[in-house]
Amino acid sequence: MATVPALPAARVDDVIVGNAVPEAEQGLQFGRMISARALGVDVAGITINRYCASGLESIAMATAKIRSGMADCIIAGGTESMSLVPTAGWKTVPSYEIAKNDPDYYLSMGLTAEAVAKEFNISRAKWMSSQVRLLQRRGPFSCDRWSQQGLRHRVQR
Repeated sequence: MATVPALPAARVDDVIVGNAVPEAEQGLQFGRMISARALGVDVAGITINRYCASGLESIAMATAKIRSGMADCIIAGGTESMSLVPTAGWKTVPSYEIAKNDPDYYLSMGLTAEAVAKEFNISRAKWMSSQVRLLQRRGPFSCDRWSQQGLRHRVQR
């Protein structure tokens, strides 16, 4: 809240935090911890898990709640620590039937990216040059500018 001091905590209806592996240091209802520590215990907080797009899904959910009239002000986003928690979590126990019959269901994003690159003949050099072009078109990136723009985004009902 330090970056938006004009927003009173009482105005926030909910905090929605996306997190793909909500365990260990980023577990135990991380969204609620964030809301309680940043806004006080009177503001709700929830953690959602959509794996590869949890932060994006939290924003989509916030937008839907605001547009439907279920809330007026929601703080939404994602958080992830790829160094503190292993990619698949601390105790991954896949379903035997799924692993046996449909093992591709358990492909990690890295293996998925490799499969897509192979299927569509996308070399590492080709991918990197496309990313460079994308960044050149977008212009210089500023975390401060992004956070200010993101915090000022308003959802129309």
